[in-house]
Amino acid sequence: MIKKSDLLYFHSHNTLMKEEDFLYILPCEPLRPYISHYTITFPNKQCISDNYTVIPNAGSTIVFGFDGSSIGNTLFGTSTLSNKVGEEANSYQMILIIALNPCGLSHFVKINQSELTDRILPLEDVDIHLYRRIYNAFETSITIDEILHKIDCLFLSSLGQKTMNDELKLAVDRTMNSNTPLTVKELSQSVCYSQRHLNRIFQQVICRGNRKTYYVSCGIC
Repeated sequence: MIKKSDLLYFHSHNTLMKEEDFLYILPCEPLRPYISHYTITFPNKQCISDNYTVIPNAGSTIVFGFDGSSIGNTLFGTSTLSNKVGEEANSYQMILIIALNPCGLSHFVKINQSELTDRILPLEDVDIHLYRRIYNAFETSITIDEILHKIDCLFLSSLGQKTMNDELKLAVDRTMNSNTPLTVKELSQSVCYSQRHLNRIFQQVICRGNRKTYYVSCGIC
């Protein structure tokens, strides 16, 4: 199990931000279309308030935490509701957070993403194999380099030959990088998908097929 003191000596060109209590870091480059970043944190109430709340978003999140005696885990599906997570986070001594991009989780678990919308549940209830591999990496790693390497490797092997459809990747990129909300018609025209087909794909890989649900969280009007 890694220790808080490891943060002091860790250096990587993939680091987004580092303080004495936490580290934000990018995954290896081939995983970046699917995984936004990893967070390793040693929470306390000065760092994370008990009232800390996660706002609705179009990505999913996998969390593993060690409370001093056991390892817990949680999968947050695509959310349309705010979730207060600070009190639970502060119950752990160390946490690993895997923040996935919109569509990201669909490349690693065999479940329609609409079934996970607004659900918070153990990862093993969704994919026992992925759960066991992350659990093993979390439990056995003794350095930050080691755990990051193991997590990268297991997601790369889970990804296999499956890649994001080019048109869907373009739609997600256009949405995430737009400075203003896009209309469904504009997005449809830019990726050469019908509005109906685009709606069906977003339902399958992001969340349920309610425009207000996923288009607002993705920034699409």
